[in-house]
Amino acid sequence: MNVSQAIFLGAVQGITEFFPVSSSGHLVFFQSLFGLKGDTLAFDIVVHWGTLLAVFIYFWKDIFALAKDTLLFSVRWPFKRNRAALFEAYPHALTGFFVMLTTVATGIMAFAFKEIFEFMFNSMLTVGGAWLVTGVCLILSRRFQYGQRGLLEMNHQDAFMIGLIQGIAIMPGISRSGATIMIAMYLGLERESAARYSFFAAIPAILGAGVLEMNETISFYNANTPCFLTGLVVSAILGCAGIHFLLKIVRGEKYHYFGYYCLVMAAVALSCSILRRFGV
Repeated sequence: MNVSQAIFLGAVQGITEFFPVSSSGHLVFFQSLFGLKGDTLAFDIVVHWGTLLAVFIYFWKDIFALAKDTLLFSVRWPFKRNRAALFEAYPHALTGFFVMLTTVATGIMAFAFKEIFEFMFNSMLTVGGAWLVTGVCLILSRRFQYGQRGLLEMNHQDAFMIGLIQGIAIMPGISRSGATIMIAMYLGLERESAARYSFFAAIPAILGAGVLEMNETISFYNANTPCFLTGLVVSAILGCAGIHFLLKIVRGEKYHYFGYYCLVMAAVALSCSILRRFGV
């Protein structure tokens, strides 16, 4: 990998991470076209850290409130019998605990199907099939994007289900943001609340993936420092822009339009895979 490819792939990650089109699918697709081998998964983790940095930059006030209320609630919980009063004093704590539950569910899926997911990162055919599924689901999501519940009206079942779907979305071609926002809307959350919860749930998920692949990522940094830093910075900058535009799109009830884009990418990926099998 060279710096030019790192800039391009960092831009792809930054632009596509928060749009429901699967950033991992795009990375696998373009890495395959470039003929890149070896440390591609490590680089994927690096540019995901860039978009994670974008979440911290864009939502720093919300993240600070979540962390503060969750910590203070946890400290006072053993000494306070009136739990309702605690939740009233620290209203963001409930969302913080739900994010933890979502993370547990995602972790269950990640560990249960780790080898399958890693195999899929090397297969354009499976990426094309996953894009097809994502596209169809996005188009159908138009029917259930009118929920009324906010983040404070979520329940444990919502959080766990979102976590399971986020775990499935580890597969390249299945959009993490798309899958989590769609299932949240299906469960009755209003559109912007679904999007914001998706961003919050991404934080521990991406951090966890980074920890699991830490050795590979450090090795990649030592061997490709310019590519590491370039991909990280580019994905962070464009990730901030991606968050801003996604929220506008969600508010405008045009979220399902991304499904048609996913169908096009599915056709392209499947065609490329078939042509390669015939040596074209």
